[in-house]
Amino acid sequence: MLVVHAGEPRMLFQDDQASPFRTNPWFAWLVPAPPAPGSLLRIRRGEKPELMFVAPDDYWHSPPALPTEPWISGFNLRATPSSRAALAQLPAPTAKPHGSANRLHPALGGRSIHRK
Repeated sequence: MLVVHAGEPRMLFQDDQASPFRTNPWFAWLVPAPPAPGSLLRIRRGEKPELMFVAPDDYWHSPPALPTEPWISGFNLRATPSSRAALAQLPAPTAKPHGSANRLHPALGGRSIHRK
């Protein structure tokens, strides 16, 4: 299984605003969706790729609209309210990620990959 994260906006130092969001280029290359911070693409051998599209229910900001273009037929689309909800749907890691000592990237929850 391969998981590609769209990325998260970076908060400005000592501010409540974020810098302009730029999608992870690998995610953008595989998914021609509108920018949706926190979204995940899960790829499993022999299955259709699953797009966990983050569309938060937010009072202050309008969330990105779920894609309806023809390319979406190549994906299993699942809307999630947050990045945490998308991450919670992933199985616990069982192998050490390439190039990592013993922790996952903070964007993927920072969970330890070693069982105790």
